[in-house]
Amino acid sequence: MMQGLRDTPSFVVKHGVASKVFPFIRTALRDRPDFIHVDWLHQYYLRRQTWMTWLTFLPFVLDIFFAKYVLGVNFVWTLHNIHPHNAPTTGIYEWPRLIFAQQAKWIRVFSAETVTKASVALKVSPLKFKVIPEGSYLGYYSDSVSASTSRERMKIAKDEFVLLFLGSIRPYKGIEELIREYGRAKTENWRLLITGISRDQAYTDTLSGLCADDPSITFAPGMVADEDIQYYMHASNVVVLPFRKVENSGSTILAMGFAKPVIAPAIGVLPYRLRAQPELLFDTDVREVLNRLPSYSKVALADMGKRNKQNLADHTWKDFGVAFQ
Repeated sequence: MMQGLRDTPSFVVKHGVASKVFPFIRTALRDRPDFIHVDWLHQYYLRRQTWMTWLTFLPFVLDIFFAKYVLGVNFVWTLHNIHPHNAPTTGIYEWPRLIFAQQAKWIRVFSAETVTKASVALKVSPLKFKVIPEGSYLGYYSDSVSASTSRERMKIAKDEFVLLFLGSIRPYKGIEELIREYGRAKTENWRLLITGISRDQAYTDTLSGLCADDPSITFAPGMVADEDIQYYMHASNVVVLPFRKVENSGSTILAMGFAKPVIAPAIGVLPYRLRAQPELLFDTDVREVLNRLPSYSKVALADMGKRNKQNLADHTWKDFGVAFQ
């Protein structure tokens, strides 16, 4: 994203001050920017305990108003989720977002579908939003190995049909449902790979228990090195991302870049980004697609993946920079 902004004429882009103590004021004093862009707002006010969130609320509000009205900064916000996945949506947990939305010059969302919902939730005009989909990760991750090399390295037989979940392991991702429905839908040669970083040991233990009795499931929680992503992607036939809720998905963009078909819910930006393979989108439950997956040949699925990759060309990271002009 920052490289895309730098590709915009006359744009100077820097990281802001990495601090939870008046980060906006300190960034404004250090760099005198025209804009401060915020990706993940909750890191500046949300704390593990409610009383701690109360303590950060007033300094957070002061930070916004002083930076804007005294130091002359314009705020731009990329709204990844209408509400944070791991916090309540009322009171002290919601007020900071409402205040920031009111003070932002404009808010970036990834799909037109999000605008109406976000406008109502954040109590701001729909005119405050700009729809700017993400660019791709092509060229950012290694992509130099073949499917056969990847399967050999990962000890996967040539005739196995591999489903892959790769991404952060969190409850809203629908991984529990995936494991259960995979167990019901799988055929003799299916294999499910689940990998990604997890910061919740109790949830990790729950998933491990669900996988324990099925040797066709490989559950490998942990950070996947950038150079190893290509092996997981090329060893798989299809990527499965059964989110319970989502507005945008970097995991989807990543999979598309490796020419993978993606099973995902028809919510947020996903119907648009995955428009080349609508038959792999589901409305309410991942079982809808898993049950009919055997009806698609590997060739047909591969063709869907190729079309996904081609559609990445419709949007670049530079699009975001142009929106500031």
